[in-house]
Amino acid sequence: MSRRRKARQRETASRGATAGSKPRADQPGGPPREPLRPWRLAGLTALLVAWPLFPGDSPALLGDGLPLVMLWIALLLSWMLEAIGRPHFHVRFGWTDAAVLLLVAWHTGAGVWAAVHGSPRPAINALWQWIALALAFFLARQFVAGGREARTVAAVMIAVAVGLSGYGLYQHFYELPRDREAYEADPEGMLRAAGQWYAKDSPERQLFERRLETSGPIATFTLSNSLAAYLAPWLIVLFGIVIAGGLSRKRLAMVACCAIPMVACLLLTKSRSACLAAGCGVVLLVWMFCRQRGMRLGWRLPLGAAATAAILVAAAVATGRLNRQVISRAATSFGYRLQYWQSTWAMIADHPWLGCGPGNFQNVYTRYKLPEASEEVADPHDFLLEVWATAGTPAALALLAVLGCFGWAAWRNAHLYLAPRCGRSPPRCGRSPDRATTTTEGLPRAPETCRSALSAGSGDPRRTEAEGGRGTAEGGGGGSSLPPQPAAKTEVFVLAGAACGFPLAWVLGLLSAGPPDAMTMLIEFSLAAGSVVLMSGWIRAGRLPSALPAIGVVVLLVDLLTTGGISFPGVAGTFWLLLAIGLCAPEEEAAQGSGAVRKASPLPPGDGPHALPRIAALAGLVLAITLAVTCYSTAYSPVLRCQGLMHAAQREILEDRPAQAEKYLEAAAAADPLAAEPRRQLAQITFYAWSQHPTQQAFEEFEVYNDAAVQRARNSAMAWLESGDWYQKAYAKRDRHDETTRMRAIEKAMAAHEQAVNLYPNSALCRAKLALAYKAAGYPEAFREQAKTALELDDQTPHLDKKLGALREQLR
Repeated sequence: MSRRRKARQRETASRGATAGSKPRADQPGGPPREPLRPWRLAGLTALLVAWPLFPGDSPALLGDGLPLVMLWIALLLSWMLEAIGRPHFHVRFGWTDAAVLLLVAWHTGAGVWAAVHGSPRPAINALWQWIALALAFFLARQFVAGGREARTVAAVMIAVAVGLSGYGLYQHFYELPRDREAYEADPEGMLRAAGQWYAKDSPERQLFERRLETSGPIATFTLSNSLAAYLAPWLIVLFGIVIAGGLSRKRLAMVACCAIPMVACLLLTKSRSACLAAGCGVVLLVWMFCRQRGMRLGWRLPLGAAATAAILVAAAVATGRLNRQVISRAATSFGYRLQYWQSTWAMIADHPWLGCGPGNFQNVYTRYKLPEASEEVADPHDFLLEVWATAGTPAALALLAVLGCFGWAAWRNAHLYLAPRCGRSPPRCGRSPDRATTTTEGLPRAPETCRSALSAGSGDPRRTEAEGGRGTAEGGGGGSSLPPQPAAKTEVFVLAGAACGFPLAWVLGLLSAGPPDAMTMLIEFSLAAGSVVLMSGWIRAGRLPSALPAIGVVVLLVDLLTTGGISFPGVAGTFWLLLAIGLCAPEEEAAQGSGAVRKASPLPPGDGPHALPRIAALAGLVLAITLAVTCYSTAYSPVLRCQGLMHAAQREILEDRPAQAEKYLEAAAAADPLAAEPRRQLAQITFYAWSQHPTQQAFEEFEVYNDAAVQRARNSAMAWLESGDWYQKAYAKRDRHDETTRMRAIEKAMAAHEQAVNLYPNSALCRAKLALAYKAAGYPEAFREQAKTALELDDQTPHLDKKLGALREQLR
């Protein structure tokens, strides 16, 4: 009898939900009560804003981004603490989320393997950066719940791009010319002030001068390509907002003004890949525009794209922006990338499962680097090859699964939104529908039956959002768990979080190797605030088409196919945020459509919120605490303490107090057991002290530090090369120690140089140093063999910084 009563209760509840009754907050399908969700949304926005404003593109080497990693984990922890107080724990989780989880899990395993078998500190730092990126995606999926929230977050990131563009223009027209003038006035002083000094006419100094001559803006990034990779997708999203309409002409003109500094800065970066990616984005926007208005693409889209490209090329040739030199540089740059990719393929073949390890690409790359290649790159300049080479084939397949699942969901949702509403055949491209059958926005007007269905649902976006986003939560079709509070409140929290992101980036930047100045933050914040004001009308009553975030993802990936940067948080944060917004935005649009459309083209299953028991929140809390404790003990605390002590040691070295500097370096080495740099500097200081006052104890102390340094960078050819140089110099000092010690020194010099050659076989310098070590040890045949190879490699490389210079005479 009780079973029949429960069945009747369930049937009655389902009929009530079908009739449009509102589910209670304590039911699994109802909207959860999360009073702290707006605050977490503000924290999410602040961290997203701080990422591109945080200086540096090499978080694996110095660990500059670890404070932000801890803040991402703290945001997850706060969510779990609130979740355990509710009977049901609601989580958005679908196929894309599962693929992301698989990717990060395998990547973490590869990082642990690299920490044991490679260079541990870069591996651990890169591992935590990827975990932070995954948390950014997952938390954005959970916290960005409504259409207005998604638009506000997108507007904030576009405003940050405008601010960075303004600072890039300031760099191009003022800062960089000022630095060039300062270098011309006092080159030696500027080099020493920057912590870099090279001999006059040396290849390293010539390379430094060539880089100083470049005028491309970099803003808060290390490279112009990284800045361009951040600007290109948000520029296309901004263009898509203008195309989507829904605003007055005056507001459209104001929003379009945001694109002026972005376009100017993007062109000044001279990033060919970013400009090509933006061109692809424009073509996709035209496709979206035609589909949105029910137009057939036909032959006019490719013809129009070709005509536009021809006009742009002609304008570039007429203004001198495109000439034979530019084309030759483009061909040379692409040739360099082919060399990187060829070497990376060989690396993947030797490390198919776990790769070389996160943060270890640059060290392992030298083993496969071609003789004519330009430099020891930190990544292969291709996002897929980077993941494949550093984390193995399963990680690459997981990344492809992420893109496949997201692409499938984006295509299905775009088809749902852009398809003709009422089954009538769309008009041909270029032919406007009949005025009596069109709306004020140019969309085909639905018949009375469809309009009645639209009005019965939540078809009016202004009505839906005026009701606080209840259309998705109450309609039952989308299955979303939107909060009961009005959307305007969360909009204020998003903007407040964005404003807090700027001082957050300032404070965290003071802990990094390149702290920002006041002018930087003033320019960026002023332009970003003005851009948000200009876009306020779109935030309140605009539209975010479901295809637009997917187009932004395509633009970014096209750029990263030849530049890389999937592991740089300032660039990769955009990728993961667009993925999350692209999965969240269709919920609003599906809820605004009619029930008939939703029934004919349902949303992808499994992406809606799932009600989990409280035990799941407890498990999530345990996971968050574990992540916080592990990150603090393995990365955050040791790296920050070590970096602070090393900065203090550098000040002592500049003031010529080596004894005090040695104490700071010893404390830094004790603070971070995995770091190689403080031990390398200790080996350098103790070797210098031994050369001034030679004692057996001093030499043994140098050997201890040197061995500790190379063991923590065992796959670095440069570390072994430096170690061999020290031992060879020790052997050359005949009057400083006995013959036994000298022979041990030359044997260790040969062993270190042999290891350097094994790790960098196509380096003329490593071969030359090994040849000289063989000559000093009395092995003439081995000397001649290595000298011949070194001279051949020197002839093959066209790059001045890779030439042997004066060493050629010694080898001959």
